[in-house]
Amino acid sequence: MLTKSALHALRLFNEKAAKLLSFSFINKMQGSGLTISSKIGEPVSADVRGPDQEATDAFILTLRFFIQDNERSSFSNLEKLYESLDCFEPEKKAFKEARKTFNSYLDARTELQFNFNGKWITNREVFDTFIYGELAHSQQSERYNQWARDPITVSIVKNEFNMILAETLCFIGYVKELNEAVLAQEQVESEKKG
Repeated sequence: MLTKSALHALRLFNEKAAKLLSFSFINKMQGSGLTISSKIGEPVSADVRGPDQEATDAFILTLRFFIQDNERSSFSNLEKLYESLDCFEPEKKAFKEARKTFNSYLDARTELQFNFNGKWITNREVFDTFIYGELAHSQQSERYNQWARDPITVSIVKNEFNMILAETLCFIGYVKELNEAVLAQEQVESEKKG
């Protein structure tokens, strides 16, 4: 049997995941991308297509439930919860593998192989810089401000950020399914005993 705290964490995760999946951010990701253009004698321009600032801000506000360790529903806390599960080996193994894959993705170079000041930028750096330097905090604002000085650079990393958020949402959706399987099994066991 799961503890009340574990049940609450799984349900909170799923509630917040369902909320993210309902946001306009997802629809606005359709057709997203980056176009860089130039003409002789004119400056290079960049156009980022995708979610607007309002859709991104709403998405990030709820995403914080998954990335801040003071939340029961954070990836880190859910990892500890899954490690403690004794009766749910397939889900435990699946979560561990998915978490490892997602962390490897975050630690990899960005899709466009973006190099800034001689350093290859990772997905995690883009994610952290936008979350903690531009949108929700000011801890990484120096790096964000360096990127923002150049309209091409900021457009490239903004597009990468959108793609990273989409990949993060895929991971969240997968974990939601695992949580649903655990909760369903728990319900069956509870009904047998009750």
